[in-house]
Parts: sequence; C-alpha cells; structure tokens
Amino acid sequence: GALNVTTSGNITQLGGALVISGLTTLTPGSTNNITLSNATNDFSTITITNGNNATLRDANTLTMGTSAVTNTLNITGGTAILQSGTLTGATLIAKTRSASTAPITLTDPANEFSSINLQARNVADTANAAGAITYRNATGFNLATIATTSTINLTAGGTITDSGNIAGTTLTTNSAGGTVLDFGSNLTGFNATNTTSGNIQLTNTGNLSITSISQVGGGDVIVSNTGTTAITGAVNTGTGNLML
Repeated sequence: GALNVTTSGNITQLGGALVISGLTTLTPGSTNNITLSNATNDFSTITITNGNNATLRDANTLTMGTSAVTNTLNITGGTAILQSGTLTGATLIAKTRSASTAPITLTDPANEFSSINLQARNVADTANAAGAITYRNATGFNLATIATTSTINLTAGGTITDSGNIAGTTLTTNSAGGTVLDFGSNLTGFNATNTTSGNIQLTNTGNLSITSISQVGGGDVIVSNTGTTAITGAVNTGTGNLML
C-alpha cells in the first residue's frame, strides 16, 4: 500500500524498517526535517511535497518522484538511484552502496541544485564501486565530490565547477558557460562540450585520454595532467586556445 505523512513537525524513523509497496508521500513543511535512514527500508517511489533537510535510505532501488527541499536532499540506495519527477533544493547528496554495479541516474532537465555529491560505493562505504553516474541540472552547479569506478556524465544549463575530487573512468560534460574542474581529478577519459562563453578546464592525475572536445563559445581549453595525455578524438576549440 501507500504511505502518506503530513505533519507540521519533523518526520523521524525510530523503529524498524519501512517496507512500502506503493507511493510514499512526505509533507512535513518547508522548515522541518525528514529522517528515514534505516538501512533495510524498502520503498517503491518517494515524493517530498516540502521539507527542510531530508535523509532517505533504501536497501534496494530508490526512485524519487517530484521532490522539493529547502536545503539538503541526502539519499542512499542499495542497487540504484533513479527519478520519476523533478528534484529541487540547495544540496544534493546521492550514494549507492552495493557489492555489484549500482548506478545513479538523475536526468530530469528541470533538476535544480547548486551543489552535488554523487558516489557509487561498496556496501561498507569504504571504497568506490561500479555504477555509472549520470546527472542533469537546469542551471550551473558545483561538484562537491564525484566517486565511482565507472563513467560519469554531467549536463548543466550553466557553468560546471568543482570544490572536491572527481574519480571515475571517462568524464563527459555538457555545459553552457564553461566547465572549470581545477580542484584535482582522477580520471582516465575526458569528453567535454561547451556551448557558450567560458573555458573548458580539467586538472587531473593519471594517464588521460581526451576523446572529444567541442568548445564553440570562444573560451580556451586547458588540460593539466600529471600522467600521459593522449588525444584520441576530435578537438574543436573554436576561436579559443588549446593548452595541455
């Protein structure tokens, strides 16, 4: 069945696991928090009508319906994190914890967060694990952390920046206003498209293959890498400079 909780206070899980086969709808009010973090919870789809901070955990696939929080949405899934509606807030933290491949796929074009932290980890949360990470945002965003042993695909309606490490195999970015990833990454491949002004920039450690660059906004392409850098695909810098 379904679970529908409406209150003027916090929603907190104190006892055992919640197993909900239908839609879960949570409405605590925009200044109140949601904490449903039991590791053996098993939801179908969760929607948050409003809330301040929300922490959710599912032992299996966590599917998020249309959800809006004022501050942080922190979600953990066992086998995958998916969405069936738009997600909005200030900070998004999404993590899978699995012994096998566990992707994060959040591709609604109207998603809106200013900071994202996306990680595919093992069950114990002690190491990065397999799981393709795909994220799309309506405007620009900052990457606090991205961690996986698989591919990363990021799309922004504005500028993509970083303030933490990005770890994975091939990183593909699509931005409008530039992609500036200068904190320091651990990637094996880079594929970037920028459609308006702004630079494409990556700072990386390890052997790196540049599979494709399309810079049509007039900015430069700057790749700083401590290992071997190989260009294996087309690089179009438009009127900008290429600096390796």
